[in-house]
Amino acid sequence: MKTILATTNFSTAAGNAVNYAADMAVATNSKLMLYHAYSIPITTTDMPMDMSLIQEVEELSKNDLDALSKKIKSRLPSLAIAYKTSYGNVNGIEEMAASSNPDWMVMGLSRHRTLGRLLGNTVTSIISARKFPVLIVPEECHFTPFKKILFACDFTESYPPPNLKALIKMAKTFGVQVELLYSIDTNENSFLDMQYHPIVAKIRHEGISVRIHFVHFENLAEGIERYCKTYNVDLLVMAHHHHYFMEQLFEGSNAKKMIAHTHIPLLILPEYLKQTNE
Repeated sequence: MKTILATTNFSTAAGNAVNYAADMAVATNSKLMLYHAYSIPITTTDMPMDMSLIQEVEELSKNDLDALSKKIKSRLPSLAIAYKTSYGNVNGIEEMAASSNPDWMVMGLSRHRTLGRLLGNTVTSIISARKFPVLIVPEECHFTPFKKILFACDFTESYPPPNLKALIKMAKTFGVQVELLYSIDTNENSFLDMQYHPIVAKIRHEGISVRIHFVHFENLAEGIERYCKTYNVDLLVMAHHHHYFMEQLFEGSNAKKMIAHTHIPLLILPEYLKQTNE
């Protein structure tokens, strides 16, 4: 059975992401794992931390997760749900992801956040770690089975290639082909033969149909947004790199509008690591 890990801080955006993950878990015959990382107020004195306070906060967190689990169960009685809480923030989520080894990790994104605030929050910290695939669910985005998956990628990338495991599982689970979107420079004199590129070959080796689209966008963020709307894309996939391809999406006013207001979930792939054997 597959596992979907949904993190929550009990905010509205996180609550929507948890419901999204729950519906996705039912559709994919997966187990849902809920996780909350709690924090303790830091004292400015030299007094040691009160252990009873830690226990109290942990108990409150467990009670909140239990109530959330029961609420989901009342709506989706066939869904297998488990939950866990621990002290920490980003480290706690990373440890939870490493121990549970989920097929997909789901996190919510508030549409009211500006990108400047987004870059400092937990979601972006997990993405920046480049260890796990993260499915970002915008607020008010509701789950529907994926029919069109668009992987916007850069074939000329000199950084480590992305780990395609989460993308491949997604495409296989929903039985859809992967649309590869490659943004070219107008000064390029010829197209590289992408049919045998390692990314394409890896996906096709898994029995998944791949369709490659060559496009040119003056503004990458706006271009991808228009493409998604025009062709009814319901899952956008990208790899995380310290590179202009991602920077154009995560910088500038147009990108802020795209990330903050899109209703399309965004799957961010981590880097390929040899020790994962993927």
